[in-house]
Amino acid sequence: MGWSLTLKYAGRTFEFSDVIDVTQSQTFSVFSGVIADVAEVSLSLDLRIDVPQAIEDGYDLSGAEGTLSLDGVVRMVGRVIRPVYGDPTESEGVVHITLREAVIDDTAKVPGPLAKVDETSWPNHDPNVRGRVYPEVFGAPGGGVCAGSPAYLVDINAAADQYILIAGHIVEATTVHIHNATAESRESYSVLHVQDARGITVAVVDAFTGAAAVSEGDELWVEWSGGNARSGGAGDVLVQWMSQSTLRLDAGRTGAALQGLNSFVLAGYVDERVSPMEWIADNLLDLLPFSLARDVDGLYPLVYQHHITASEAVAHLTVGPDCIPLAPVTYEGEPITDFRLNFQARADTGDYLGAAVADEDTNDFCATARARYRGDSHDGRYSVELDTDIVYDSATADRIVATKVERGALRARSTQYRLDRTVWGALVTAGRFITITDADRSWSSKPAWVTARTDSASDMSISITVKSELSRDLR
Repeated sequence: MGWSLTLKYAGRTFEFSDVIDVTQSQTFSVFSGVIADVAEVSLSLDLRIDVPQAIEDGYDLSGAEGTLSLDGVVRMVGRVIRPVYGDPTESEGVVHITLREAVIDDTAKVPGPLAKVDETSWPNHDPNVRGRVYPEVFGAPGGGVCAGSPAYLVDINAAADQYILIAGHIVEATTVHIHNATAESRESYSVLHVQDARGITVAVVDAFTGAAAVSEGDELWVEWSGGNARSGGAGDVLVQWMSQSTLRLDAGRTGAALQGLNSFVLAGYVDERVSPMEWIADNLLDLLPFSLARDVDGLYPLVYQHHITASEAVAHLTVGPDCIPLAPVTYEGEPITDFRLNFQARADTGDYLGAAVADEDTNDFCATARARYRGDSHDGRYSVELDTDIVYDSATADRIVATKVERGALRARSTQYRLDRTVWGALVTAGRFITITDADRSWSSKPAWVTARTDSASDMSISITVKSELSRDLR
């Protein structure tokens, strides 16, 4: 059947088949979290209408929607970018377009533009906090350990109701501690929910009820010692941010991934307007064992499972007519012989109070890597150190370190195969776990991940990364 395209433009639907010749790839990173690649396809089409006139009539070609299918299966839903038309050597219906679907094209900003301290929202606010964005808080920053998120004196009425804003939304916690860095005090308060003058519901405490005075200009911080602001499960945090983006989400696959991710307990805040997807990329993807993938239903998390077994593979490939080797086996990446994660960040000073460490004395993967690469020019030591502002839970820090070294302690081995798409097209997609039997490589049902798939009109090829095992090092 090959490729086909449906293009919606100028109130009409244009169908193309047997004239589309493209190559499309999808990738999945096993060893480090990344956002799924940008999908772009360049096409030349004859719409058989007067395109210049349609554009002058107000139908902008930039932004038209296209659906690209392969053998009747939808592979991409994107928008037209960089359209070209009106070439004097071509007919009036010919257009040259790029169809793009990219998970990084998130145009949302969180929080909303009105969620900030100003003369309208809080007429009696401390001038020192004017313009501050309402904090978006998740988990329990500070975790009963230290100052975890900023607080703003938004009502300095001396008579009553001296409100300190602690979050720009409803929170679960019933009490918190307020750290006054200026007065060097720490005091417990009950949490209240009120509306600002714009009608936005926020979480506050009333400084008027406390024993210690709070004055204009005081530097205030929240220690979430009495419960979460919002759920701190990593899966819930991911969904919270993904749902605020402008991107299409695969709700079913996302929901299925929550259990594996929610075992990681996070806590943190955002006090500036940010793109949800940029925040996810900057804070979650390099920390947790998942990548973001895309299918026709939208974006979803693919959770790395190191302890997966061959019996859980979705396909069992054997070299033969429908599975042909394309490349030699290569080693990729740098190993890890010791890993340190700095966590429990003090929001008021930026210092890290905790550290989780794996090395050759405490971790089997690190010990194997140290033995295997000891002869390298720098004595085989490959140290990695990572800082995180969104972990306060020690057990979570230990799990992050463990999964990091499980994924990356040993150099990965990769290769490529050409597959018969009529046999394997529905099963073997990027991110899937398979086994491969290849006698020339002494592989018998060798566990591997599909890290890339490329489709052309005639065939498909895949890249795989075989699963590393803790076998005896014989060097």
